[in-house]
Amino acid sequence: KTLQALTWFAWLKDRNRKDPKPSLVICPASVLHNWQREAERFTPNLKVLVLQSGAARHNLRQRIPQHDLIVTNYALLRRDLEELQKFDFRAAILDEAQFIKNPEAQVTQAVKELQSEHRLALTGTPLENRLLDLWSIVDFVQPGYLGDEEHFLETYDPRGEEMDGAQRIARRKLAAKIRPLLARRLKKQVAKDLPDRIEQRRDCELGEEQRKLYLAELRRSREQVFKTVAEKGLNKSKLQVLAALTRLRQICCHPHLVGNDSASGKTDTLFELLEPLLAEGQKVLLFSQFVQMLRLLEKECVQRQIKTHILTGQTKERQEVVAGFQSDPDPCVFLLSL
Repeated sequence: KTLQALTWFAWLKDRNRKDPKPSLVICPASVLHNWQREAERFTPNLKVLVLQSGAARHNLRQRIPQHDLIVTNYALLRRDLEELQKFDFRAAILDEAQFIKNPEAQVTQAVKELQSEHRLALTGTPLENRLLDLWSIVDFVQPGYLGDEEHFLETYDPRGEEMDGAQRIARRKLAAKIRPLLARRLKKQVAKDLPDRIEQRRDCELGEEQRKLYLAELRRSREQVFKTVAEKGLNKSKLQVLAALTRLRQICCHPHLVGNDSASGKTDTLFELLEPLLAEGQKVLLFSQFVQMLRLLEKECVQRQIKTHILTGQTKERQEVVAGFQSDPDPCVFLLSL
């Protein structure tokens, strides 16, 4: 998607040499520098300006007219909207456009106030999750094309009704209506050399001590949650329910996450999978929602003489870490926080 967008930017620049204007990309903070790196690689004729968190960006905004491509993130857009509205952009692109799936969110309302000749939304997330997600994104690309939110929901997504024949016809009409706006590319169309993804589920047995810990915590948390629900009601007890479930998940990952010294059946199974892959010379991406779990795995890898790279929300030089993993000639594990 990035390459196709950069190609389009280069075409727009060449087509409008007598009236140059910058284009704007809004993306998650984690891929800001990816856009810069890919532009340097594929479209070196485009002058790129990255506006990222920090006071320096306030001065950098004055240089927007001297650049072809401006890249900023969704969080900064909300803060800098008034300043960015002073510029007329050739094009505005939303990368990971599912960030504006909620029509009521501040970021959704902010991007729709930008001034640009062209608008494009990029997303790899399926648009079938919820019809209102589709409406919100299309309303950025082509304002008013699907009517207002109320009309759209009444026509295509009435609540509490089973989908009857008329409803199916309405959905087919909606699909036909958005087809002229939508360029969909499947992996098999653009990366024919890649094999199909293989997903394997591996069930992990809890060790005896880990199982005892889990069952004891299950009893304790169940009693505590029922007591809280009885006292406060379900709606006011959601945080307690979530906390209880999270603690049970942590015990399943590794008892050390809750201060217990028991071994982890999941970790044992993980290294049974990892070590043959590394012996084959493979590189492995390993994700976890718990940063503390990644630290435990990093320590275990050191003991097993397995080379690692790690990227979490606290990582400062993110791009350097990614580049280090990509350029590493040795088999290694990249520990990544979700």
